[in-house]
Amino acid sequence: MKAYLGVDWSATEIVCAVAGEEGRPKRIRGRTGPTLDSVRALVERARTMAGADEVIAMIEAGSPIWIWLLFTAGAVVHVADSKQARRFAESQSSSGAKDDQRDAESLTDMCRSASHRKNPWKPDPAEIQQLDILAGLHEQITRDLGRTKQRLRDVVGRSMPLVEKALPKELCSRWVDAFLRKVATPRHARNLTRADLDGMLVRTRSATRDRVWEALQKTEAPWLTAPVAETIRLQVRFELDQMALLGKQLAEVEKRMDRVTQTMATRQMAESMGGIALKLSASLIQYAFRDGVPGDRDQASVRMGASPVFTGSARRKDGKPKGRVHMRRAAPARARRATYLIGRLASQHLDWGRAMYANAMERGQKPATAYRRIARCVLRIQTAMMRTQQPYDNARYVAALKAKGIRWADGLEQAA
Repeated sequence: MKAYLGVDWSATEIVCAVAGEEGRPKRIRGRTGPTLDSVRALVERARTMAGADEVIAMIEAGSPIWIWLLFTAGAVVHVADSKQARRFAESQSSSGAKDDQRDAESLTDMCRSASHRKNPWKPDPAEIQQLDILAGLHEQITRDLGRTKQRLRDVVGRSMPLVEKALPKELCSRWVDAFLRKVATPRHARNLTRADLDGMLVRTRSATRDRVWEALQKTEAPWLTAPVAETIRLQVRFELDQMALLGKQLAEVEKRMDRVTQTMATRQMAESMGGIALKLSASLIQYAFRDGVPGDRDQASVRMGASPVFTGSARRKDGKPKGRVHMRRAAPARARRATYLIGRLASQHLDWGRAMYANAMERGQKPATAYRRIARCVLRIQTAMMRTQQPYDNARYVAALKAKGIRWADGLEQAA
């Protein structure tokens, strides 16, 4: 016998309902807190109420702590997509009424549906768990670094717009740090000579030094008093310090990501293709091949958001399906960004990628669509490489394209 447990969660407690193979779900009275002892008692109580040997739990995605607690307490856990759970509840009743208990009962019924519990949840390997944390940190630090750079540009641009325009896009050069710490405002540049500037801009091109010097010569702000100028200088220094700190954190995270993934076969195979390095191979490990090699050659593309979604039904008079094709939004945003970069880099580093991109432009497709098309091919190749454990062979792939009569591959014979 099996007991089916529906779990509706909040940050501090869960509301549950239990049922056997038949009959209406019964409420488990009381609310359970996020401790292992209380969840173990809940699972045992569900087993007793249903007279079952095994407890199968269904819980909505979004709270890893509850999933871990239920799994550790001995339940077989299935995690439902929030939208899917909501649609299932709507199919059960047309009233629209909603509360914690109704949600728990709906999840219990969903748990009894074999089609909704195909793959029980299982913990990821320690390497994948580390990679999830590190990738999140990398994204957060990168975002904070971008915002800090923008704030610095805003501060400099208020009093020295020409100088701000002359600075490099990334603002991460050592000379930028040295220059702005000494010349934060036009007042600090009053007594600056060309020799002083050249001393700050060591190892930069002469064109860069000329551009910055010309901008300084045209910059004036007589309204800035000494106290105000020093206050702006303090603000510039704080932003530069923050940039330096975030840069060190980013380097440390990337070093740890390298250490975690360096022995993984997925990374070694991924990087045998041109243009794919640490961050993109980490995304492939996280999303495309998280559960190993997929059986379907397009499953990695689905997980990465490279495969589009068709919405529509029936066919037009010319035999083409009615409807439209659009991007797969259900894939994580980080995976979709990695897909875009994989396609773009493949179009730059691989001859067939360049030819495929040119063909897409001839057909009037947008660059982003073309990059996803190219990324889908890359992911199919990656899946085959993972399955056979053979590194990438460009000549072999080009030969396969030509054997299939792919029109845009005709000019690749010499390159292959």
